[in-house]
Amino acid sequence: MSGYDYIDSITGASRGKESGTENCSPLVFDRCDAVNTTRSASGECVGVTDCSRACNGGSGKRSQTLGVCTCDNKPNVDIVCGQSCRNNASTMGIVGGTTISLSMKDSKTGKISN
Repeated sequence: MSGYDYIDSITGASRGKESGTENCSPLVFDRCDAVNTTRSASGECVGVTDCSRACNGGSGKRSQTLGVCTCDNKPNVDIVCGQSCRNNASTMGIVGGTTISLSMKDSKTGKISN
């Protein structure tokens, strides 16, 4: 979510992700109760422990900065992809200069693609 919305200058209605020649308007949200709620990544006020949907029915805690959940039932990284798996995995990086691009390196062939 960008934090901005394109408002149609004639109707005053939100046009969402559409674009136009007019400037976008900042989205303004009501305050959330800072003790028991925080803002989700999409802007709604939600409970700080309201993570059952994000955590596949499990529990977790929502980041007050990012609005995303850290699940209590997250698996250990070595169970998901052990050291050998990580050593053989492709890598991705950001290449900068006057322009910025995303590149990916295949761990088996060494080939880099943009």
